[in-house]
Amino acid sequence: MLVTAFAPYDEWRENASERALEALRADPPGGVELETRVYPVDYAEVERRLADDLAGGFDWALHLGQAPGRCRIELEAVALNLRSEAEAGEGATRPLLGEGPEALRSNAPLAGWVEAWRGDGVPSAVSFHAGTFLCNAALYWSLWHAQRQGLGTRCAFAHLPLTPAQALGRPEAAAHLPSEWVAGALGRLLARLDCDT
Repeated sequence: MLVTAFAPYDEWRENASERALEALRADPPGGVELETRVYPVDYAEVERRLADDLAGGFDWALHLGQAPGRCRIELEAVALNLRSEAEAGEGATRPLLGEGPEALRSNAPLAGWVEAWRGDGVPSAVSFHAGTFLCNAALYWSLWHAQRQGLGTRCAFAHLPLTPAQALGRPEAAAHLPSEWVAGALGRLLARLDCDT
């Protein structure tokens, strides 16, 4: 299994996804062959590294990213072939891949994952819009490269709430979950996955 996260970016001195990944590494699920990566917040570098990493032939690829404002773990069902171009003006976008389809759907059993998490008391949901920034791009490229390379990798993206430390630094009230708690939820999920299916 490949699990990835993002490094800090812009005004964020830490990234909730990286903190959760660190906690998962510190207490990994038993019986799981786990590889982890932390990607920089850079489009070209993420696409290049995803293509290289996926060539390793993983059964599962779970990508993590932080989502300020979200109060639960949200699994993204759809990735769009769009990239926001803030420097070109409000609402400006361009395709991630000129030859790619307009959207790709996660091939992971997201509804089942949410059901399992909720049974464990984990606030979670399936989301149908990953945005048009790097989180969306990571899921899109992951699905695209897995298909293009003829891999059987099942790909998913989970948006995570901020950490408590991040929330304390905000002037407004901010939803948050402890990294160790999120990592525990991720670990229990990964331990349940049957990599032969």
